[in-house]
Amino acid sequence: MKSPRTKLVGELMGLDIGQVRTGVARMNTIAKIPQALQESLNIVDDIDSLITTYNPSAIVVGLPRGLDGQETEQTRITRETIDRIRGQVRDRMPVFIIDEAGTTKEAELRAQTNESVDSVAAGIILQTFVDELAHGKIEDYEI
Repeated sequence: MKSPRTKLVGELMGLDIGQVRTGVARMNTIAKIPQALQESLNIVDDIDSLITTYNPSAIVVGLPRGLDGQETEQTRITRETIDRIRGQVRDRMPVFIIDEAGTTKEAELRAQTNESVDSVAAGIILQTFVDELAHGKIEDYEI
């Protein structure tokens, strides 16, 4: 017998970690519409403040890879940042990692004049995560 899935409720926070800055977005699990928020120049220092402000039930981080799916220097940097974020949030909420392939290019097409491309990409990461949840691609969780 399968164990019951954990239901994610409320807000989700998406992160698009880059070399210089991190795009931040949120999505309500009922409305399922991503909202680009802001950029962070040091997400590890800012994560507690963002959690206090938006009270997410989970954090979703996009993982970059090379064109052939290989690990790159940015992949390594992102994994290290994720480890530091997980160390800070400890058991307060899960931190998910999903493939971010194509999110920056799509964000460049979608971003409005006043929106950060990185934060729009973080919203696309959230949308991808919710779509994967809906199709049962992420074990043990649902919305």
